[in-house]
Amino acid sequence: MKTKKKTSWILVLYLLGLFMGALDTGIVTPARSVIQTQLGVSESIGIWMITIFTLAYAASIPITGKLADRYGSKVMYMVSIVLFGTGSLICALASTTDSFAILLFGRVIQAFGGGGIMPIVTAQIGTSFPPEKRGMALGLVGGVYGIANILGSSAGSAILGIAGNQGWSWLFLINVPISIFIVIAGIFTLENHRAEVVKKMDITGTVVLTSMILSLMYGLTKLKFFDFANSIQSIDVYPYLLLFLALVPVLVFIEKRAADPILNLSYFADKNMVITYITGILVGIAMMGMIFVPQFAENALKIKTGSGGYFVTLLGVFAGIGAPLSGKFVDKYGAKIVLMAGFSFNLAGGLFLAFVATSYMNIWTVFIALFFMGLGMGFTMGTPLNYMVLNAVPKSESNSALATLSLIRSIGTIISPAIMIGFLAAAGSNLQPELMNQLPQPPSQLVIRQVDEIKPLLEQIKKDPELMKRIDPAMLDIDKQMAGTNSSTMNKKGAPIPQNLVDAFKKADVTTIPTVIVNFADEMYSSSVTPELIAQIQGGIQNGIDGMNTGITEMDKASVSLTDQKTALHAKELALQKNIKDLDAAKIGIQNGINGTQKGIDGMNQALKGLQSALKFTPNPGLKAQANAMSAKIASTKIQKNALLQRYNDIVKAQTGMVEAIKGIQSGQTGMQDGITAIAARKDLLTKTSNKMVEIRDAIPGAFKDSKQSYLNALKDLSPSIQSTFQSGLNKGFTQMYLLVALLSGLGIIVLAFYKDPKRIVSDSDLIEESLLSEIAK
Repeated sequence: MKTKKKTSWILVLYLLGLFMGALDTGIVTPARSVIQTQLGVSESIGIWMITIFTLAYAASIPITGKLADRYGSKVMYMVSIVLFGTGSLICALASTTDSFAILLFGRVIQAFGGGGIMPIVTAQIGTSFPPEKRGMALGLVGGVYGIANILGSSAGSAILGIAGNQGWSWLFLINVPISIFIVIAGIFTLENHRAEVVKKMDITGTVVLTSMILSLMYGLTKLKFFDFANSIQSIDVYPYLLLFLALVPVLVFIEKRAADPILNLSYFADKNMVITYITGILVGIAMMGMIFVPQFAENALKIKTGSGGYFVTLLGVFAGIGAPLSGKFVDKYGAKIVLMAGFSFNLAGGLFLAFVATSYMNIWTVFIALFFMGLGMGFTMGTPLNYMVLNAVPKSESNSALATLSLIRSIGTIISPAIMIGFLAAAGSNLQPELMNQLPQPPSQLVIRQVDEIKPLLEQIKKDPELMKRIDPAMLDIDKQMAGTNSSTMNKKGAPIPQNLVDAFKKADVTTIPTVIVNFADEMYSSSVTPELIAQIQGGIQNGIDGMNTGITEMDKASVSLTDQKTALHAKELALQKNIKDLDAAKIGIQNGINGTQKGIDGMNQALKGLQSALKFTPNPGLKAQANAMSAKIASTKIQKNALLQRYNDIVKAQTGMVEAIKGIQSGQTGMQDGITAIAARKDLLTKTSNKMVEIRDAIPGAFKDSKQSYLNALKDLSPSIQSTFQSGLNKGFTQMYLLVALLSGLGIIVLAFYKDPKRIVSDSDLIEESLLSEIAK
């Protein structure tokens, strides 16, 4: 019997190796983008640092398990630790050589070592204790493995936080001294357990099984379960799945004839083993669902992505409590009951998360969910299944049998992320339109005060026929001139969204989504409101300004023309008025002539009367002749008078005509003045309109800036509503995810109902080991 001190060292060395290997499965995840950026590879290439580890890890599990049975657990454990440490060192050296190929090579070596650690540690610790204490021992294994697995990503983030992004090599270098310590201490402490009968190595079966594992794993990693119909047709999927199916009968044929088959087909003929392996797949899928609980907590409590590390720790604490407890309960009640209890915890936790925690989001509902999920993980993730396998196979096959279980469980962990992330991806794809529909529509027109002020002026212009003869109606449509804002990408349905914005949406969490939305609006606004667009709108307004100025110029010409005509008429008026005055003088002369002529006629009539009187008394021929001559003279003078009267009347008529002409000229001048006044009013209208257009043109850049800022401010005011929409939308994915966990857990309970628990062996031996394990469990 081993001493208590030596047993402690054995447990420490095995559990330390297990913790290191399990931790490294997720430690690289948070640093992937940092590493691929430094090494200069794309994301599609960079993902291979994780994919190739997964493939090599899965492929190495059955091989190292069988080699451990063949060459001994100590030898293969030491080899696995050396491979893991060497691979870690090679990965670290990739940062100094800037070689992604070296990193991938190191990850493969690291995975070969990691694939041997888990089954060997489980087998050695499980078989080192009697059946009645085996559960407690395996509980420690499960607790250490579960905690390390959960804390992997958090540990990676912590190391990057300390060493900085440039110090990502420490993610791998930290394994080197641990590996050296385990190897040196293991040489002096560990015992080499191996099968007593060594048969011929199944090389052919190993090659076929490795090919099958690589084909299946690669195909599953590329398969998108939420786009199954399309992804199954991809050349990255169906050829590999077909190759796997084609190799199944080949492997069966080889293994039935192999002396020491790499995969013991008899395991699959045993009902209990088949149930164990089916349960292992279910546990693998459901366990990955637990990994998303911290992400759910971050969404529920509105805390930044990555800040939920303490939730990961809390989940690990509950799992760490559950794993040793499950080991004790396995010893007391059997693996079947414990597994059913674990699935029941998962079932309760899944339903609680799906229906309660997603509706009542607070620290207590998250805590309750973590409690159920953590205990469920602790009760299901390792101890009972490993116990069931160890009870079903001879001790000489424990390594290979547990390796088969690890392989099958790995298939579950490969399938799970594609399904679980698919729920979140589907929720996210539906979430984006929901968020966009919630947002206020961007302004389709610029808000410029002068636009409203100019519209009444434009209406006045439209109602003036004279102005409409001189101005293009298109220049008066201010809305059309401002319509350049409608070309904004933000207003176009179905307009392509830049990839950087799509990536920002994908990476957004409940705390950053309002900022992402505002940045989206800012960038889309900025990308659509280009200098060319502003120039286009200003150009349209400038056309209106040019039209107004052209009208103003024509108004000036018309005003000058009318003014000249009015001046000419005024000159004519003055000339006519002078003529009237001149004719007045002529009229006076003529009137004097008429008056003188009349006096002459009157004198001559007096003389004629004298002559006629004289003739009555003296009929003198001479007097008669004088009388006749006087009569003729009077008649001639009357003719002259009449001529003067006619001349006078003609002048009066001429003056009357001239007065009428002056009135016409004055009326024309008045009309021309009215025209000049109307032209001045039209010019003033066009000038005011032109000035407003100048103000609008000059205000356009600032209006775009104000419009964008106003819209962004409106979005900021909607931040609580946006967060609520994001929360509830993402919770739909979590609801579906944890309903699946609940469904798988219920299915696990149903499957286990057909499992027949072997009779438990009760013994009071090995008290030293039990006491030691109890102390470690505490």
